[in-house]
Amino acid sequence: MTSTASVASILRRVREALERGPERTRGLSLSARVNQANAEYRTRNQERQTSGAIGDRFDDVVLIGTGRAIQKTMEAGAAFSQRKDLLVTPRTFTVQGIDDIINDDDAADVEDTSRVRNISGLEIGIRWATK
Repeated sequence: MTSTASVASILRRVREALERGPERTRGLSLSARVNQANAEYRTRNQERQTSGAIGDRFDDVVLIGTGRAIQKTMEAGAAFSQRKDLLVTPRTFTVQGIDDIINDDDAADVEDTSRVRNISGLEIGIRWATK
């Protein structure tokens, strides 16, 4: 996600992704979903051998925002958490980034340096709730 993305557009895209998912697994337990996914995987492998097409489907939609986009990610997650038929799982994380500081002036006695900084992030997992 980006900090300039509209929340309405994000909500629409998440709804569409959830509706395109395998509806027949909606409301099943985790073990039943795994069994269904394995059966679909075997079927896809057989179809791929004849047609060459791959049609992956996933149950979860994951939104990830770092830095300034955390607010938009949280707003989208909050909108979906109000629905009883969806399970929303927020997770926070930190990523370390390395900044290289390069001196452009060769005459100066300043060495090139690096610094490590932490970047916060928010991940929202959205899936159909089990019955």
